[in-house]
Amino acid sequence: MSTVIGVILGCLFDIFKLARVAYKKNKHIVIFDIAFSCLALYFVFYALMGMNNGILRLYEFIAMALGFMIYYYLCRKVFIAIIIFIIRLLYKISKTILISIIFIYKPLKPVWQKYKKNKIKLRNFARKI
Repeated sequence: MSTVIGVILGCLFDIFKLARVAYKKNKHIVIFDIAFSCLALYFVFYALMGMNNGILRLYEFIAMALGFMIYYYLCRKVFIAIIIFIIRLLYKISKTILISIIFIYKPLKPVWQKYKKNKIKLRNFARKI
């Protein structure tokens, strides 16, 4: 179980590392570091509580480090490629949705503006009465 937690920590590390590359400002890097630390601490605490009621054992930390190293040397490149593929796919889907919304919105824009003008005129007329 500790080895699995080490692999999960490795995956989280790479996800946060990709997020750090995307946001190069110093303020965001600090936020990502704090978020990673909190998430890693949660997973380690959860694993220790689930395995042996929170008792700290050296072999569990060694197993977590071993799981992290297994992930880092064997699965890292594949995982990063999958994450980048998912991000690009989500970007293309969101871009397609946005283009379709703009495509629908442009012909309706004059109709909407006429509606807004008439609504304002109606509101002003109702205030006069």
